[in-house]
Amino acid sequence: PHLGISASKIGNLVGETIIAEMMKRGWSPADVHGIAATKAELETAMLRIDGCKEILVQNGIPEANIHYTPWKGTDITGALDAAQTVITQNPGVQKWVAFSSNDDGMMGIVRALEARGVKAENIIGVGINGTTAAQDFKKDGMTGVFASILLKPRIHGAQTVEMMTNWIKTGTAPEMETYTDGTAITRDNYQEELKNEGITLE
Repeated sequence: PHLGISASKIGNLVGETIIAEMMKRGWSPADVHGIAATKAELETAMLRIDGCKEILVQNGIPEANIHYTPWKGTDITGALDAAQTVITQNPGVQKWVAFSSNDDGMMGIVRALEARGVKAENIIGVGINGTTAAQDFKKDGMTGVFASILLKPRIHGAQTVEMMTNWIKTGTAPEMETYTDGTAITRDNYQEELKNEGITLE
């Protein structure tokens, strides 16, 4: 039996978080463009990214408006560089969403958009992991980093032990595959959610 993170579900949650915030801001999906910094060689990374794209398209963002751009390296600067071409090729776009396989990828895209003069209120960036994005939540002013999906390794450990205990004591075998997702954290709830996971930001 295996218990782990569902990359597709995590990606879906990124997309759902973006769409929910778009609706709050009153954005028309047809006017929105998305940038994803991609790692085509990493299956899990692409499952996360494709999971997000799936939700965005289902909710009215034209598929042609979602731009995948190869991300060389693993840091924010590399993702910033990757986003430049897409931004240059779409100078008239006013509303942007940014996503990737983790926080660094998303934040690089946000930094690139902000450097090109796109205002924070016209960017919705949602990452994965939580702790890096939370550095932006601590800032006084709003940035394009809106949210991140916080993964919960404690749940994995606790649920695994619970499943094993039941199996040993009662003979109840767990499902062969069990997948978890995460929790969306924003400027509003990140302190509480990180505290619940025992995570302290420096």
